[in-house]
Amino acid sequence: MKKIFLTSAVALALLNSCNNDYDGQDIAGTKLAVSASIDQVNTRLSDSGSEWTEGDAIGVSDNLSNPNLNIKYVAGSAMGDFTSTTGIYILGSEEVTYTAYYPYAGNEGASAGELQFKIVDESGKYAGHNAVDFMYATGTATRSNPKVAFVFKHQMSKVSLNITDSNAPATKAETPVSYTLQGVIIDGTFNTGTGEITPGSTKGNVKVDAVLGTASSIILPPVAAGSTAEPIQLVIEVGDKIYAGSLTPALDGSQEYKYSVDLSKTESGENLQIDSPTIDGWTPNDEGNIDVEEEVNYNPTLEVGDFFCTDGTLVDKEYDLAKLTDKTIAGVVYYVGNPQPSVKYAGTYTEEQDILRKNFPNCTHGLVLSVEAAKGSHFTDVELATAGGLMNTWVKNESGLSTSTIYSSRYAWDEVSNAVGSSTPDKDAENNFLGYNNTYQWKEFAKAKSHEILALTALDLFVEANPLPNTTSGWYIPSLGELKTLIVGTETETPIYSVQADVAASLEKLGATAILQKARYWSSTEGRIDKEKATSMACVYWKNDAYTFSFSGTSNSSTGYFHFAFAF
Repeated sequence: MKKIFLTSAVALALLNSCNNDYDGQDIAGTKLAVSASIDQVNTRLSDSGSEWTEGDAIGVSDNLSNPNLNIKYVAGSAMGDFTSTTGIYILGSEEVTYTAYYPYAGNEGASAGELQFKIVDESGKYAGHNAVDFMYATGTATRSNPKVAFVFKHQMSKVSLNITDSNAPATKAETPVSYTLQGVIIDGTFNTGTGEITPGSTKGNVKVDAVLGTASSIILPPVAAGSTAEPIQLVIEVGDKIYAGSLTPALDGSQEYKYSVDLSKTESGENLQIDSPTIDGWTPNDEGNIDVEEEVNYNPTLEVGDFFCTDGTLVDKEYDLAKLTDKTIAGVVYYVGNPQPSVKYAGTYTEEQDILRKNFPNCTHGLVLSVEAAKGSHFTDVELATAGGLMNTWVKNESGLSTSTIYSSRYAWDEVSNAVGSSTPDKDAENNFLGYNNTYQWKEFAKAKSHEILALTALDLFVEANPLPNTTSGWYIPSLGELKTLIVGTETETPIYSVQADVAASLEKLGATAILQKARYWSSTEGRIDKEKATSMACVYWKNDAYTFSFSGTSNSSTGYFHFAFAF
């Protein structure tokens, strides 16, 4: 009597025959033979050649009847001859359509599903082609002809740059360079069953290390269906020189956008040109010329008083602003350093409680102050102040926000005497950098209480009139600690008023008013007058004809100004 021994792989394959007419023969079936090539030339994971690398692995399934096969096939050579220790058996008599994806993920017998990805590592640098060069293919086979030849197609987009300097001596041909693409989508998902790439919503900067005169590339998520590609800001660093411009590749899937940049064309103030832009490698296309302008006198050493422009570039505070004919200044840098509280106050705040770090992890360089102050009135309306109670109490006890365990929105007080102030370090709101977190919580509080907070209304109007690039946190109301730093600087600065002097000088260049007028300036740090009901705000102000830092729990009936800020 004949016996049929079915391995686990054949058992998987039996599921594959559900939609086929199995002829009843008592044989294990015909084993699938897999080969794979890559569509187009000069495309694979490296920037040259179309060959596989020995050990590359793909996942193969029959998505019509059994997407859970996910059998691993490994390249034995650069020619794409793939083998599997498990294998797939064709049991039916009809043609079967198979799908394949790269790189292999998950486990055999279970669909890999959607793979989440980020194109940057934790340091903000490009994660590399191997991490994000997703490919997909389909192919057919029958029991009588079990050979399936997959032709893989790249699902992501690719941008290549060849940065040269035609005036540089030959000895500098291998000079290290780096370039950063700003404001690009850095995350998304890859559907291993359909090959579909879904771009994420997180925008950030991607830095790539390269060599002068040698092409390098970066793989990006394609633009979502129905969307239009937006300009990408380009910053190039060569030694102590920095150049900047923009480019707008269409970012369609499977396409490579190749640009050449000759830095010598930036001499004598000429425009930086990106020559002969072509699309080739993955799916060849033709595009028109793209011009990129030279960055203005950008000081690579960021300093208080430097100007931040609406296109995301920085201009040295000593630069002649009359030459800024095509840029708009958004504000003035008043703090240099990482403003994220979970970094500044390690051990007090966790990353999960740091909303700025969670929403804008790349905003680690400093803070920018608005050019002009916006005149507000009360911080919030009297009804909310008396009936709504303390915002911080709501955050801690009712909101369900992940920030409810931190003292991020109030100037702590002694519960017994109800005095404003505390010597406990983690409650020392006088010095804390929590403006973004505070503003976020005020918005949630206003929504929950269905009350207008006049400070947020003023902020919304300012945001609408003063757009910022998506590489920043967006405008928010500074915390008490942030405003204090603006006026008196930090303990390490000499003289103590160096910050306000540098910022005042830059504002004067812009024809703006003084940093602070003879008035109150609202912070987003919550104070308190009446323990039971009245919400109030601490503030800083200018008095006695001198810049002076002072604070108090100030009644909501008081009027004040706003100097909005953002992190970058």
